[in-house]
Amino acid sequence: MLLLAPVAITFIFSELKTKFNFKKISSVLLSGVLGLLLSAWYWIPAYFEQWMVAYQKGNSLTQYSTQFASILTIFDLRKDFFSSDYFLLVIQVGWVSLFALLIGFYLFKLTKKSFSWVALYIVSIFLLSNYSQFLWDKFQFLQYIQYPWRFLWIITVASIMILINFILEKNIKLKWKKIASVLVALGILFSSQAYIQIKGTSTRSDFDWYHPTFETGSSFDEH
Repeated sequence: MLLLAPVAITFIFSELKTKFNFKKISSVLLSGVLGLLLSAWYWIPAYFEQWMVAYQKGNSLTQYSTQFASILTIFDLRKDFFSSDYFLLVIQVGWVSLFALLIGFYLFKLTKKSFSWVALYIVSIFLLSNYSQFLWDKFQFLQYIQYPWRFLWIITVASIMILINFILEKNIKLKWKKIASVLVALGILFSSQAYIQIKGTSTRSDFDWYHPTFETGSSFDEH
C-alpha cells in the first residue's frame, strides 16, 4: 500500500490533467471503491487489530540498511538468473524497462508527455540504490517499506505506462509503434529465458517448518 500510493496519485493526476470531467472522476472513484472492497479481507482486520502488533520491535525498521543495490549493478544487463546466489547482485531494471526509459525521454522531448512516469522511474532507481540511505535513515515512511529493492515494482509499472503512452501517441507513426512493440516482445522473451530454467531445489524436513530458527517458506532461495 505504501508503494501503491505514489503510483496511484501519479496515475490519477495524469488521467485528470487533460480534461477535468465527471466521467473521469467517477471512473477513478469506482476503481478506488472496487479496490478497497477486493482488499477488505486484509485491511479491515489490519486496521482494527493493529493495537496487537508491535511492529517496531527487533530489526523490522532497520533491516533496510543491508538491502540497498548498487547503481552499476542495477544497470548491468549482462547478468542473469545464474549470475549469483545473492539476490542483490542479480536484480536489475531489465532490458524492457531500460528501453521504456529511453522511450520516455523521447516522448518528453517530442510532446512533453510521460514526464510524471519518467520522474517516478528515476526517483525509484535512486531510492533502491545505496545513494538514498540518508533518506531512509531520516524518514520512517521509507523504513516501513522495509526493502529498497521493492521499488523495482514501481519501475515496472512506470515502464508499462510509458510504453502505453507511446502506443497511444498520435504524433508517432504506426511503423515505429509496431517496431517498439516487437522489441518489447523480444525483450520479454529474451529476459525470461533464464527464469524458465530451474536453478535448483531445496528440501525442508517437517522439523524445519516448526523450528523457530527457520523463518517462512519464501524467506530463502526465492529468486
